[in-house]
Amino acid sequence: MEEKRTPLAAKITIIVLSIICILLSAALVFLYFSKNESVAAIAQLETDLDEKQNIIDNETISIKTFKNHAQQYGANIPFLQSFFDDVIVYKNKQGIVYQPIDDSLPKNTYDFSMLTYKNSQIQYEDSNGVVGLKGIDVSKYQGKIDWQAVKEDGVSYAFIRAGHRGYAQAGQITQDPYLTANLNGAAKAGVDVGVYFFSQAITAQEAIEEADFVLNAVKGHAIRYPIVFDMEEITSEGARTANLTAAQITDLTIAFCERIKSAGYTPMIYGNVKWMMEHVELSRLTQYQKWFAQYYNKPFFPYEFQIWQYTNKGKVNGITGEVDLNLCFVNYNDQPVQSNDIPE
Repeated sequence: MEEKRTPLAAKITIIVLSIICILLSAALVFLYFSKNESVAAIAQLETDLDEKQNIIDNETISIKTFKNHAQQYGANIPFLQSFFDDVIVYKNKQGIVYQPIDDSLPKNTYDFSMLTYKNSQIQYEDSNGVVGLKGIDVSKYQGKIDWQAVKEDGVSYAFIRAGHRGYAQAGQITQDPYLTANLNGAAKAGVDVGVYFFSQAITAQEAIEEADFVLNAVKGHAIRYPIVFDMEEITSEGARTANLTAAQITDLTIAFCERIKSAGYTPMIYGNVKWMMEHVELSRLTQYQKWFAQYYNKPFFPYEFQIWQYTNKGKVNGITGEVDLNLCFVNYNDQPVQSNDIPE
């Protein structure tokens, strides 16, 4: 049964198909002037062009046909997402996924029509007084940082990598070599901090070991922002977490976060759309805050999250090269400092 679109969706679809027609027309021109292409190839392109033009002329298309065209022509995911407000669109190894929104999960209330763009950076302030605070996240890959210059460039907070566990089966924990310098430099410049750990835990005991490592590493430092569990999809061969199920990863996430929480800190989970949709069970993680990574001009993630990482190619004074940029919608700056041993 053919599903009729709303007028807006119809117009956008016609635009998409028109672009396809333009591309097919350009291909036809190329083939006409190419000495090596067969008449059959040209005829096939002409048939494809006629088919797409007929769809435009009829101004109707089924949702299934639309999705097939999107898959065939590799449609841009942010553009595709603009057609739908009842599904989350992303890609995995099988292609484009249209994941229905789970109405049982808590939703965010941000108004992303209030985003503004200036000098490749994004700002946010809505009518309810919620402001997106500018922040960065750093590790050894940013090298030596001039934290005073970072502060003067409007950065109010930074997430600093405490360390990581290796991908190999041994899974050795290593502290980030710049951790202490970054914690001290940020504090001296007046930049509030949180920390994150890049996990490759495969058991709850290992996740707790990682949490304890972080707690020991930040001892004596003022931590105002959350402590973050960062486990990401590793595609390299032999990655120790490669075969973990979403249920298992969720168990590990809870083990880490509960250990952090029991020590008096705020736990947080980092992930992109695919991670949140396929690698964890969000219904079991609603009690924890989220740091959401999506490199769009305007995010689409209906569920609750407190921080949006919107680019990994940001530029900030005091840092050589590129750095991740974030907007934080919670003013952790006004919350009590978390520390298990702050020196006098």
